[in-house]
Amino acid sequence: MLSLQIKLLPLNQNSMNKKLICNTKELQLDEPIIMGILNIGDESFFDGGLYTDAKTAVDRALEMVKQGAKIIDIGAESTKPKAKKLNIEIELERLNNVVPILIKEFSNSEIIISVDTYKHEVMQNMLDIGVDLINDVYGFTQEKTQIMLSKYNCGVCIMHMQNNPSTMQDNPIYNDVITEVSEFLFRQAEQIKSKGVNKDRIILDPGFGFGKTLEHNIQLLKHFYEFKKLGYPCLAGLSRKSFLGQITGKTLEQRLAASLAGAVISVQNGANILRVHDVAETMDMMTILKHIR
Repeated sequence: MLSLQIKLLPLNQNSMNKKLICNTKELQLDEPIIMGILNIGDESFFDGGLYTDAKTAVDRALEMVKQGAKIIDIGAESTKPKAKKLNIEIELERLNNVVPILIKEFSNSEIIISVDTYKHEVMQNMLDIGVDLINDVYGFTQEKTQIMLSKYNCGVCIMHMQNNPSTMQDNPIYNDVITEVSEFLFRQAEQIKSKGVNKDRIILDPGFGFGKTLEHNIQLLKHFYEFKKLGYPCLAGLSRKSFLGQITGKTLEQRLAASLAGAVISVQNGANILRVHDVAETMDMMTILKHIR
């Protein structure tokens, strides 16, 4: 029987940065916010194939914003375990069918349009058309992506992953998962700052499920507050993840309650941003927490 002893923090104990700058948009982080996941490919582990045409994708983005999402994170390539790499041309074709529409739709609002990609060419194209934030599962370890970021004013989400999507779950090993993930995130933040990226553009993500065992993921959740000590806004992305199924024995479709439980723990441990599939339900959870704070 698994048990977690959670260190609870006040909901308003956020990072040193109280705001996130993404181009001309500014998000206040005095309270946690929601990043809605929009997967527009057919390979994604949970909602693959649901939003592959432009209309359904745009409609889903509009729905998530109406439900309370402040960031829409759009991904065209799956990074689930054993996922195959997507051809750059196909990834760009998928994104360019949807992203320009959303940029125009939310141009006069504070809604952040984010793209989940690790490819330099894709980042360049998306930034040129006005994307507000880039979410890189490799944590911007490529120097050419670091240099490129200095030429824009976009937000930057640095995620930790051990190895790569095709090998990350092949017996991942850490001496101390919290220390090693923290050191990576801090090092990458310092690296891109040295290239000219302002601190108030940076988000850190410890990468639940990316090169971590069940025990590693439990430790990340249990000690999430440690990442706040690095001085940046922190994102928790554990929606519908496999480790929740390992704990509960539930299928993907049955993991909403487990995802909400993980979201509660993340927020109580200082998460500024929750990356989720289920925006409406997560918003209800956050509303209750806010009212009983």
